[in-house]
Amino acid sequence: MTQGRPVRFGPFSAVLTETELRYVAIDDRELVRRVHVAVRDPDWGTLRPTIEILGIADQGGRFEMEAHLRYRDDPIRFDCDIRIKGGATGFEYEMDGACGSDFAYNRIGLCVMLPLEGCVEAPYRAAGPAGSTAGTLPRHVGPQLIRGDEILPLFPGFDRLAIMTTIGYDLDLELDGDLFEMEDQRNWTDASFKIYSTPLALPRPRRAAMGDRIRQVLQVQARPRP
Repeated sequence: MTQGRPVRFGPFSAVLTETELRYVAIDDRELVRRVHVAVRDPDWGTLRPTIEILGIADQGGRFEMEAHLRYRDDPIRFDCDIRIKGGATGFEYEMDGACGSDFAYNRIGLCVMLPLEGCVEAPYRAAGPAGSTAGTLPRHVGPQLIRGDEILPLFPGFDRLAIMTTIGYDLDLELDGDLFEMEDQRNWTDASFKIYSTPLALPRPRRAAMGDRIRQVLQVQARPRP
């Protein structure tokens, strides 16, 4: 397990690793594997930020953290503030950033990893601008489908996702600031389902202009199933 700072909020336990929230669980039942910000260049290279932790509070059943991240890889200049708040029913993870130059990129935004245990064969409901979809997360590897030049997710893009896990909890995710998709990371030998921002079918690389703002918010709630 990745080393970091153990934190608690309400009935939840988690590990804070720099600005990543990992291993969010209730009674040792893992619900969310990892939440982090990804900045990817036009070649899908991952930029590492300079991190300034502005404050951490972990008391009274609540958890809060604020940090400032600076991404620099010429010509990319992107700064963002991270705010994490955890309470009795779940947590919120916010990224609020600004572009300091004109540059091309493939992805800037939140990524959420979900563990296989509890999610494999779990029913889900997803909702987005194109409507609602429902199904069951795959038991075996959900193949990464490609149609022409279009890379297809497991199901259409969404900003709300509910998963009825097989470990007794209902997991609700609300996402703001972009359209999100899910892929099966087992295609790349990683045991998780990955939620990422900006549909892969959109033209790449993306283009940012100096002064552009990129803000995304993830809200996660978990409820024990009666």
